[in-house]
Amino acid sequence: MAGQQFGYGYDEIGNRRSSVRDGRVGAGTVNLLNQVVGWMNSGFANILGTAATNATVTVNHQLAERKGEYFCKELYVTNSAGAVWLGVTNLAVLSLGTDDLLRTNVGRLYVPPYNESRIDSWNQLVV
Repeated sequence: MAGQQFGYGYDEIGNRRSSVRDGRVGAGTVNLLNQVVGWMNSGFANILGTAATNATVTVNHQLAERKGEYFCKELYVTNSAGAVWLGVTNLAVLSLGTDDLLRTNVGRLYVPPYNESRIDSWNQLVV
């Protein structure tokens, strides 16, 4: 099921060098002092949650994938030029004959830039 697949790769001393979520790879680079100096992030955001099994769930007006009560929607994010504050609206609709029951959640999700790097002398994040 989408949203539930994770994997990690480590170097010989146990530092995380890569991560995989639903087939999307993130990878890091280190310097000679074993400090992380860069990280490549995926341009996708996974929205996860639960709703009644007979409810229709959308995320940003796109139908979510369902498995029982669980739902997941992968959203593409254009983060190549920098970090993005992604607006997200979840809507669950439960049809009850003549009346519908609606539940909505609105918020924002921080998506880091595709490429992140650090200035070694100050250890500051450069976006």
